Amino acid sequence: MIDSSLKTEGIFFSPGGEKRFIEISISPIVFEDKIEGYIFGISDITTRKQLEQELLKFEKFETINRLAGGVAHDLNNLLAVLFNYLSLIKLNISNNKKEDCIKFIQKIENTLNRAKYLSSQLLSLSKEGVPIKEPHDLEELIKDVAEFCFSGTPIKYNIIFQNPVRNILIDPQQMAQVFQNIFINAREAMPDGGKVNIEVSLKKLKHEEIPPLLEGDYVEIKISDTGLGIPPSILPNIFEPFFTTKEEGTGLGLAIAYQIIKKHGGNIIAENNPQGGAIFKIYLPYLIKDEPVEGKKSTPSLEISKKHYRILIIDDEEELRDSLLFLLSEMGYEVDTADNGKEGIEKYYKALKENNPFHVVITDYVLPDIKGDKVVAELKTIDPNAKVILSTGYTGIDVTSNYKNYGFSGILIKPYTFETLIQTIERTLSNS
Repeated sequence: MIDSSLKTEGIFFSPGGEKRFIEISISPIVFEDKIEGYIFGISDITTRKQLEQELLKFEKFETINRLAGGVAHDLNNLLAVLFNYLSLIKLNISNNKKEDCIKFIQKIENTLNRAKYLSSQLLSLSKEGVPIKEPHDLEELIKDVAEFCFSGTPIKYNIIFQNPVRNILIDPQQMAQVFQNIFINAREAMPDGGKVNIEVSLKKLKHEEIPPLLEGDYVEIKISDTGLGIPPSILPNIFEPFFTTKEEGTGLGLAIAYQIIKKHGGNIIAENNPQGGAIFKIYLPYLIKDEPVEGKKSTPSLEISKKHYRILIIDDEEELRDSLLFLLSEMGYEVDTADNGKEGIEKYYKALKENNPFHVVITDYVLPDIKGDKVVAELKTIDPNAKVILSTGYTGIDVTSNYKNYGFSGILIKPYTFETLIQTIERTLSNS
């Protein structure tokens, strides 16, 4: 039987300039297994196309509404907590209850960290969430996240490293999100207790062994629990954004884990264990850098630094400039500010000529006049030894992933903590 039917779509503009969608079909006229001719058909499918576009638009808005609703709900809860603790601080300051004020300030800091985590999760889903890779100790990272997630629960966990993985190039913050989301899922699947096994090994993958990964060396991280497992009917959907079986869930946890692993050039697979429970297998390219990995970062002292260093802040956000000015001044640094790139460059040049140079510059990336990469280029022209730290909330651009290639000595991803700020400045100064 001969079947050579053909359908195609096209766009046609009427004499009045109106855009119309048409469908052209060609079907053979067959008699005794021979084609005797063809039937040509042209249909106006503009209405159907418009309905399809409206449906797609509606689905996009539905997705945005669900995301906005979930984020607004979580954000409003966090804001309510912040307002409550600020009110308590005001009351206790008037009553001279210093210890209570310190306690409430710590609560505020914890709440802000939760807000930062919410922001980083959203970025991980977007094109902005490009990994900022650095050599890191994977064993230390997994142990820290496991301790955080399972501490105080009836769940026992066991971590086995078949091979040490200390200099792997990853974004530690993003990978911490991956492990946290998977560990939380395991914890919720075993409310009465259970066991989580985490096995890490090096694996050489063959071509198409784990599609779509290329042949090469990978780190395999296998996380298994003794929970109820994943119902087979939903297993293919668990990495989809907003897919959840929980009444209070957002359906973002595993979708975020999936996006992060993909952006690292790896893959993540979920399956059920025949003996019970779920298994997540993560594959990361075994890319390492032969340099010492920094140990755990110590918390800087709040005592005022005895060293006399000058710092220049370039940022168009007034409140951020002022807060950094006050904070770094309290730490003993001499600080000046500029609200645009040109002013910052001029201040740096003047200070250099007066033999009173700035030791560190912290510049925003998006400024009213020029971008941060242009600022560092100008400063390097003036002073090849200039130490410039990039401060930005943008992570989906090349300069954040490869900041050293642009001449920056360090990077601060907004919002950053006081500890991160001081550590970055001190690291930059120590490398001078």
